Amino acid sequence: MDIQFVCEVLGTAAFSVSGALTAVKHKMDIFGVIVLGIVTALGGGLLRDIILNISPPSLFVNTLYLNIAAVSALLVFLILAKTNNLAVFITGKTFNWLLNITDAVGLAMFTVIGVNTAIEAHQGYNPVFYIFLGMLTGVGGGVIRDILAGTIPKILNKDIYAVASLTGAVLYYYAHLVIASDYILFAAASAVITIRILAEYYHWNLPKVHGA
Repeated sequence: MDIQFVCEVLGTAAFSVSGALTAVKHKMDIFGVIVLGIVTALGGGLLRDIILNISPPSLFVNTLYLNIAAVSALLVFLILAKTNNLAVFITGKTFNWLLNITDAVGLAMFTVIGVNTAIEAHQGYNPVFYIFLGMLTGVGGGVIRDILAGTIPKILNKDIYAVASLTGAVLYYYAHLVIASDYILFAAASAVITIRILAEYYHWNLPKVHGA
């Protein structure tokens, strides 16, 4: 089984659903839902490929992930279009948890894929380079999503968001040096998901300036 392929598919579908849910929450039409799903799923990888000088970026070479993102977003639109009392559902806890879980899965999968892609593209670089690209791949699509939706990106104010991605990138990079197994992709990704879910449940936050 190709572990990296599985991670890419899971990450693409999850991030696309996250983007589509955000679009529905902001009352976008079907085009907006699909666009936000696609940019959330593929935006981080596009930024990574630009920095790695991969030309053309992988999303234009293999359209499988573009198709997965588009179909996932469309399914979200079609399902929610049939939902009774949509306004009530969107403001409820179930919707919020669905949004956060899909976002956590996408963040986790693309963080580790970002590190792995950078390692395969360029050998012998400073570890900071690989870890940065992993985090950029993980958070990049979400940043674009939040900007297009007119909200403050989660990496600037959300409960342990970029920190979760950074942790996963560090874990994967150093684990791959001592463990020759693709399954460490899943292990590092699981750490990111766990941190995000715990942060959401326990309302963990980094220190902020209060009273300004």
